[in-house]
Amino acid sequence: HPYNRVILRNQRPSLCVTGGHEEGLKRTILGTGTVRGLRVDTQYHDLTYADPLHLGDGSSLEPSVEFSNPVGKITVAGSRLTTDPNSQIVINVTSTENDVVAFSGTSAFTYTGKVIIEPLEEIADGTSWDVMTVSSSAKEFTFAPSYTTPLYSFNTKGNPTDGWTVTAMRMPDISLVPAGQNLSTTLIGETNATVHADVLGVAPDGEATLRVYYGTVDKGAAFSQWEHMVEYPAKVTGAGVNSLKLENLQLNETYYVRHSVENSTGEAMSLDVVNFTTRPWETPDVFTWVVTNANWSTFGAWTIDTPYERRIPGFKGDSILRDVGGYWAEVPTPASTGANRNINITNDVAVGKITIQQGYEKSVNFIATNGPAMLTFDADSSGVNKIYSYGQLRHLTFGNNTDDYGLTLYLKQPLEIIRTSAWQFDVRFYAAIAGGSEEAPVDISFNSTGDQYSHLRPYLLNTNNTFRGDIYIGSSSLREATTMLTVGTDSTMGDTANKIFLQNNSTLRYDLGAAEMAVLSRHVSGEGAIQSTGALHIDGGAVLEPSHFSGTKPDSKITVTAPELTADPDALYLLDLSEDGVSNEKLAFAVSSPFVLTGKLELVPENDTRFPVGTIWDIIEVNASAESFKCALTPPSGYVLTTSGDSEIGWTVSATSVPTGTTILLRSCIKDFHHVK
Repeated sequence: HPYNRVILRNQRPSLCVTGGHEEGLKRTILGTGTVRGLRVDTQYHDLTYADPLHLGDGSSLEPSVEFSNPVGKITVAGSRLTTDPNSQIVINVTSTENDVVAFSGTSAFTYTGKVIIEPLEEIADGTSWDVMTVSSSAKEFTFAPSYTTPLYSFNTKGNPTDGWTVTAMRMPDISLVPAGQNLSTTLIGETNATVHADVLGVAPDGEATLRVYYGTVDKGAAFSQWEHMVEYPAKVTGAGVNSLKLENLQLNETYYVRHSVENSTGEAMSLDVVNFTTRPWETPDVFTWVVTNANWSTFGAWTIDTPYERRIPGFKGDSILRDVGGYWAEVPTPASTGANRNINITNDVAVGKITIQQGYEKSVNFIATNGPAMLTFDADSSGVNKIYSYGQLRHLTFGNNTDDYGLTLYLKQPLEIIRTSAWQFDVRFYAAIAGGSEEAPVDISFNSTGDQYSHLRPYLLNTNNTFRGDIYIGSSSLREATTMLTVGTDSTMGDTANKIFLQNNSTLRYDLGAAEMAVLSRHVSGEGAIQSTGALHIDGGAVLEPSHFSGTKPDSKITVTAPELTADPDALYLLDLSEDGVSNEKLAFAVSSPFVLTGKLELVPENDTRFPVGTIWDIIEVNASAESFKCALTPPSGYVLTTSGDSEIGWTVSATSVPTGTTILLRSCIKDFHHVK
């Protein structure tokens, strides 16, 4: 019967469960012993193998329920352990003793069931117990219960080497009195540190005063005996994390920290305590990268070494010089010996400049295979971070080329990537790019400064880029070198406010992969091309603005190319009109399907000139492969739009200056004449 219970007695017994039933174990297990997933060999019955074990909907592990055995442990073992959100463990506790459930699997384990604490007597606030353990054989553990008994907090500690422990603590009833607990201290310097309090509740007043008590000795709830107390500047009005920077601390000293919350019910000290140690003044900033398969050097680079602050705030991240080896030569072979290089980052580090020498047809990869790491770009002497490639390097990669990208690039100043030599250079950003703000944006420039053989091809391939700064593609000077920025499927170009500047006929390219459509929702300015490997939609937030930059031609043009092209009615097109009616800015569209151009058009006279009535400018071009074309733009005041052409020669949209106010426009229809030899 499904309500039948299984009772394990005297610690030694095991309940063996096969993995054959997809809903797994659904029984209540009492007592002390082992529940294990086990498979018996069908041919040799004395052979058994560890089997996956699933604690299904209805299973309940309740160690130590017998009066003869008030405290005990149930161990759950299997090759792979999983839990249903409706499964549960029930832990009996006293002031000094408690039950434990131990999990011993051989693969990553996530506990998703319920955790129910049943006290056998009155429990004082602040009492804690270890209620769950997970062996290191699990390799990875996540505590994500679907339900926990109110008035208890749970904390997970451990690692894959030692295993994990989940601790439960009895908390005050926050529906009656205010309560808070401490979080780990961060940004620890020589004489300062930032402490954090997690306010759990401010009942019954809806607000409370938050204070931090700290000193070289933990004085518990004895408020007056603490060496120092600082009150937070504003009252807290609800649950959440609050932070405060402590100043004037002693060097190389260990401090203990507790927080209290106070309102009309009184002042309640946190039940837990945290501690931290300030840095000695002479603690060196040490460069601690670990590299694999690379010969390389650094100059004064240092670790951020979280949670420590920099000892010298004005110090800038220094340079990495990387000689890959190998260069192009006709004799005796087309290329001399070089080697691909990996720089494996195991710590959060800051640099100012990266210079890569030689590297004909080779790769340099900045990776973080030992876990997440941050590469922070701090400014060099120019105030701009730079990455130089002085040789004919083929690939530069940031981040792991897997689903776990590992590395994050954090920009504190603008970043410029410069290609100076011949042939194509690919720069791939699997790493997420972060940094910058509305007040202090960090622009990114991709600049190929060589001759017609120099091609820079950066790729943005991360879906979590959050940096705030504009993107400049191409050189600001007139050059024959080319630059093309490719944005991968679902990848992002950072903050939605970031603008794109096309310089020197550069290209912004969307590579859709398996996606159905790319969406352009940016402000794109300059001279160059926007391309998509599949359908492209110009969104309502997009602005296309051909513009004159240093080195560009006077009749700047943006060309949009896609197999299928659509535009939102709120898309905006900004064009400057020239005085001569010839060298004005233009838009060109190259599509291979029917195309209807919708959106808002703004025409801006050059130098605020008042043009003679009847001045005509060609402002939009559409290629003949579009099959059909219709201009559905609403002309701005003072202009009329005229479309000419057909599917054989393409189409041109012209703007004609007309008087403002009521106007009668007479148009003549001229039939095309085709000359035949």
